[in-house]
Amino acid sequence: MSASERHEIVALDGLRAIAVLLVVVYHGVTELAPNGFAGTGGNVLLSFGPYGVTLFFVISGYVIWRPIAVAISERRTPPTPGAFAARRLVRILPALWLAIVIQSWWIEESVLRSAADWWLNLTLAQSLRHGWELSGIGVAWTLTIEAMFYVLVAAVLLALRNPNIARAAPRLEPILIVGLLATGWLVRSGFVLILDAPTSALGTWFGASALPLTLAWWCDPFALGMAIATLHARAGGVLVSRHRRWVGWIVTGSVGGLVALDATGWARTVSEPVTQLGLLAAVPIRSLVGAGIVFALVERRSDAPRVVRARSLVWIGTISYGVYLWHLAVLRWVRDLDGVPDSALVRFAIALVGSVVLGATSWYALERPLLGAVRRAQRRSGALTPTSDSG
Repeated sequence: MSASERHEIVALDGLRAIAVLLVVVYHGVTELAPNGFAGTGGNVLLSFGPYGVTLFFVISGYVIWRPIAVAISERRTPPTPGAFAARRLVRILPALWLAIVIQSWWIEESVLRSAADWWLNLTLAQSLRHGWELSGIGVAWTLTIEAMFYVLVAAVLLALRNPNIARAAPRLEPILIVGLLATGWLVRSGFVLILDAPTSALGTWFGASALPLTLAWWCDPFALGMAIATLHARAGGVLVSRHRRWVGWIVTGSVGGLVALDATGWARTVSEPVTQLGLLAAVPIRSLVGAGIVFALVERRSDAPRVVRARSLVWIGTISYGVYLWHLAVLRWVRDLDGVPDSALVRFAIALVGSVVLGATSWYALERPLLGAVRRAQRRSGALTPTSDSG
């Protein structure tokens, strides 16, 4: 791995930390002080939270697609579908399964009461059945979307094994990305048309309420992450090295645009999409902001802002998956805990520390050893190459 690639990983881990902290703060407000932050301050905290999820999706689109984009650009053999699927399954499922088992025993809101409950949650299919979307671990709906993206990528890798498709891949790649963006717009527009229909209009296994919890709704951030990876792969790693000062403006403009949305009240519309405008605008606005930040960090790499390269932040980004899996359960436990000062800030601080401890335990005791084992096995078999390791 080159020094440039190491700098990129550090910057993205720092950004992952910011993303997970945005989500934790959002749930801290909703769980510990749902009525305690009325007014501008509370609205700002709540409106920033959903950007954390979008940042995760943009980063995932970039990181997952980057080795494939490089393989297509350099006419190399891309990762095999089996090797890709094995790494992704080991990355998300063992830690998820452990969290589901413990939280179902520990937290009332996470209890799974039937065999169907367990089956749907263990296979990340809970979002596909009406009324079960937020059962088990409340944040797992985002993992269902991630898993759908993995299935899409595995299908693309399978298609690339066809010599004719592989030869046409440089031309087909932009079509795939544009197609994903168009799919998101069409699905959200169609949803607006059926908004007044009964929730059961699409059937028990795919109620209308489930649509916003699927990849079809969230295509934009993944597609934009893929677009950044494709552009960088075709440019040899750096797009605007001669105009580096513009990268800073991209970050400033992205963050400034987000703040402007909050100041004008648009963020409250897109954070609580109860209007047609909110439904149509939420994902694209968040995705563009997230993509602008990811693009800027990937461009600058070693010159990325110090805040995202801070060791503590990078470490939290490294363990962010475990923090994400555990933070909501810890917040709910602390919310109902006796003998703790009745202060939302104190309880939040306790929950944050507990979430980080559990996230670190998940990473060091389970996630890292399993990922290392899979990488070693694939390296011995020749399935893992410098351009195929998507993390």
